[in-house]
Amino acid sequence: MKSIVRALRHLVPASARPTHYLYSLVTSAANGRVMTGPFAGLKYGPRAVCGAYLPRLVGCYEKELHPVLEELVRLRFETIVDIGAAEGYYACGLALRFPESRVLAFEADGDARELLREMADENGLVGRIEIRGFCDEPALVASLDPEKAALILCDCEGHEAEIMTPGVVARLANTHVIIETHDFVRPGVHAMLTARLAATHHVLEIQQQPRTLADWPVKSLACRLLPERRVLHELREGRPKDLAWIYARPRSGACPNPAAPFAGHSTALTR
Repeated sequence: MKSIVRALRHLVPASARPTHYLYSLVTSAANGRVMTGPFAGLKYGPRAVCGAYLPRLVGCYEKELHPVLEELVRLRFETIVDIGAAEGYYACGLALRFPESRVLAFEADGDARELLREMADENGLVGRIEIRGFCDEPALVASLDPEKAALILCDCEGHEAEIMTPGVVARLANTHVIIETHDFVRPGVHAMLTARLAATHHVLEIQQQPRTLADWPVKSLACRLLPERRVLHELREGRPKDLAWIYARPRSGACPNPAAPFAGHSTALTR
């Protein structure tokens, strides 16, 4: 069977293969904008820094966080901090959804920062997003006023414990926090950060969800004829099974329904 598959790969040109067809179908329909989800309409560039381009363009990227984001847009934040901003999907998307907020985007990679600048310019956000380099504890502390409401998104590939230190967490009583935790890089970091935040926040764990054909926005006869698993393969984000998120909501201050988990995919770890 493997030899047959290899032979077919040589016989069938790349332009006629399902991956190329599905990519072309989505990029043509999207016309350079995110199609669905909380950042629908965002002008999005030709590539993602860390893969998973089509899920971002489709709008189902990290769909596990969509209910969180829709809850948060009901609030006001003085500052939004995106740690690990990459090419700007969240930094630009949040700047559009929170037009009154100051957005700080930390990204260590120079090429990614250039793409972020381009995306900010394309979306008319120059001056709204402050682009910075590497984020560490002092840089984060300097970015926040502990007396004012803020939102932090942290996706720093295993360094979250070094940034969200006990000293930093002590200053976050008015800050909503979303952290992608990487136990496969640093075992136990999810539990560690949950414990650090529990004194001042309602902490919820958000697990990964499978993608379905409902997440695929472009319909065609070829899509219906292809095996479902082949279409859904294009929406995979390449995440390890044990990756999860923490969403921490302040126990004090304005917060809609602060102790309620999100139905279907979240688990309240602390009340």
